[in-house]
Amino acid sequence: MPIALDPSRLDEGEGIETTLVRNGAKYHQSCRLLFNNTKLERAQQRRAVPSTSGATDEPRSKRRKSADIPKVECFFCEDVISNLQEGISERLNEHLNQCSRTLNDGKLFAKLSGGDVVALEVKYHLRCLQKLYNAERAYLNSLEKAEKSDPGKDLYPVAFLELVIYIMDSKVTNTEATPVLFRLAGLASVYKPCLEHVGVDCLNVHSTRLKEQLLARIPELESHKKGCDALLAFKADIGPVLHEASQYSNALHLSKAADILRKEMLQHKIKFSSELKDGFGEEAIPPALLQFVCSIEHGVDIKSNLTHGIAKVLEIPGKLGETVIKQYVEEDVMCPPVLRKGLFTTAAVDNIDHNPMATTASTSFHGTSISMFHEPSKKNRGEQRVSPEITDSRTRKVPELPEHYTNIAPAYFKKIPTPATVDEVSLPDPSLFQRNIRVEYEWLENVQGSTDVDDESNITWSAHHGSQKRTSECETSITFLLPLLRDQARTN
Repeated sequence: MPIALDPSRLDEGEGIETTLVRNGAKYHQSCRLLFNNTKLERAQQRRAVPSTSGATDEPRSKRRKSADIPKVECFFCEDVISNLQEGISERLNEHLNQCSRTLNDGKLFAKLSGGDVVALEVKYHLRCLQKLYNAERAYLNSLEKAEKSDPGKDLYPVAFLELVIYIMDSKVTNTEATPVLFRLAGLASVYKPCLEHVGVDCLNVHSTRLKEQLLARIPELESHKKGCDALLAFKADIGPVLHEASQYSNALHLSKAADILRKEMLQHKIKFSSELKDGFGEEAIPPALLQFVCSIEHGVDIKSNLTHGIAKVLEIPGKLGETVIKQYVEEDVMCPPVLRKGLFTTAAVDNIDHNPMATTASTSFHGTSISMFHEPSKKNRGEQRVSPEITDSRTRKVPELPEHYTNIAPAYFKKIPTPATVDEVSLPDPSLFQRNIRVEYEWLENVQGSTDVDDESNITWSAHHGSQKRTSECETSITFLLPLLRDQARTN
């Protein structure tokens, strides 16, 4: 049948057709085609064909088959890995048979029973063969050690017990305040004569094995390393030793600090001119001594290495910002105290974009900055403003900036602006043109008179004019950055 269906399940005793009619059975047309008469007749014809050979003929395969290529694998580990060696010597065959008999390896013996390594075309890894040889050598060594048993094996516990008694007696008979401490090398030197005394010929003592035996036999002992030496001490003595070392460490730090201050005081030289001036007291004291006294009085901030706490230091810029904003509000103008009166001033507005894709960025910022520039001269340096006084304010709320600074009305230009009207047209001074022509002729005469060109020659136009210092000295511009705006300044 086309599908897995047991017809007997559809018969309730009166026949399949009666059961289906009584239950109102329904079916899909596509499922009905699976039980058509054509397929039924073909199945009946296949069953009716007699078998001539008496056996069921297998269907003939119409696909090509290729012979399976045997896998080349290691003779020992049976892994298909490259870098295999081929066994081609009779000596290898004899050695492998000897290893199988020595180790009583039934699996290896069964593989070698089919012939020698040349006939079997044995492939192997060098590490696998070496592993087999090492196993045979270790087995033979164990047999040899078993045959040559140590005659003084029973004497080791006697000598070890004497060493344990020596350690415990040293702990009990100790009347000094210092704790009992044993060097592992010293215990090994004591243990060796004990072995010789009981009749054991011992060339040297394995220190690490002796330490493990002592720790297992005396649970109160602990092992500690000091450089290349191993020290053994009782657990009850570790606490007093650490406390004593801490006291010695504090005393050592104090002595080092005193030594440093003494050197600074001896190296600090100052002359007294029989007159006490302002600041003479600070100059007479070495900076290291002053810093040390301030650290004792106020403490030291580890993070910032400041004498005063970081909170005290951060109060200074906070109070300064509050005072400046308060002055902005009182004057109703955003004029920084560093700007001067009576100077030509320019301003620049630009967008500031903080890149959030940077590795150290945590937030993004897209705002506007306004920069102010003063152009002083030798004749007019401007009038400095009175610096604001910083007051001790108890409030920690930052005041707001003036409203006219943060709320700016939008400004725009017309697409076709109206040209400005000019009453009269000013012409350039003719003397400037003549002076510039004269400067160019000087450059041409310099080029014409130059015969040899070296590193110091100024032949080009830019090099010649750059070497001539014709500009007058000017004052440095005064710049100031106004508080940033959170919004961008857009140009449409």
